[in-house]
Amino acid sequence: MRYYYTWADARSEEAKEEDPFHFYASSVATWIVRESIEEVLDFMKTEGLTFSVFKVKLPLDALYEINYYIPKVKDDDLEYLGTWEI
Repeated sequence: MRYYYTWADARSEEAKEEDPFHFYASSVATWIVRESIEEVLDFMKTEGLTFSVFKVKLPLDALYEINYYIPKVKDDDLEYLGTWEI
């Protein structure tokens, strides 16, 4: 098991409440959400498939629908970060 300590972990609970966000990534086979982009990228790279990553400006435990591998949230709450081809 791999343990991570990243800048996301260092954010105070107050900062997380004032500016909540998490990262969402998906491929045709899997998906993941985490507060740490490093965890998201490491996990998705092990899958060996092309995947896309988004920053979702909502708390990690927020509920939202996914449509064609993309979170269905308000445009202001979603930032496309890129697609990685493995």
